[in-house]
Amino acid sequence: MRNVILLMAVFFCFASCKGKEASPALFKLPAKAGTLHLVNIVKGTAANKLMYRMHGKMTGTQASIIGYYGNSDNKNVLYISSFESIESAEKALIKMVSKIIKGSAGFTPVTAEPIKGLRVYQTSGMGLKHFFYQSGRCLIWWQSEPDKADKTFQDIHTFKFGE
Repeated sequence: MRNVILLMAVFFCFASCKGKEASPALFKLPAKAGTLHLVNIVKGTAANKLMYRMHGKMTGTQASIIGYYGNSDNKNVLYISSFESIESAEKALIKMVSKIIKGSAGFTPVTAEPIKGLRVYQTSGMGLKHFFYQSGRCLIWWQSEPDKADKTFQDIHTFKFGE
């Protein structure tokens, strides 16, 4: 019985962003974004620890995956975090936008526009351009060098992560 409970806990831990898809830790990431190739993936505990260090606190995520694109300078990065529910993801997104709007996060003012049915937020900071949005139970954040940002984001935004 204990093994069944453990197996069920593991299964629910890897529940998807939208319900039937794999959690971010199991997602395929795009092999390329524009001319940038995927060069490294961080997932599982290591990804969750990195997200914790970036935010200085727990973010409420169940699982995260981080993909690095281009060369080893770590400028072009894809962050995906899944949450327990759509509502939790919505709250986390609102909190991120609010923090950026207040100016306490080191980013320029946020803009938002609908792209293919999703509200995509954009900002700049740390010499990079950032796009972020919610898709089901997931928050997706793409940061890229400004001269590559728009083209690479087209590839990120149209990629089917759970397939």
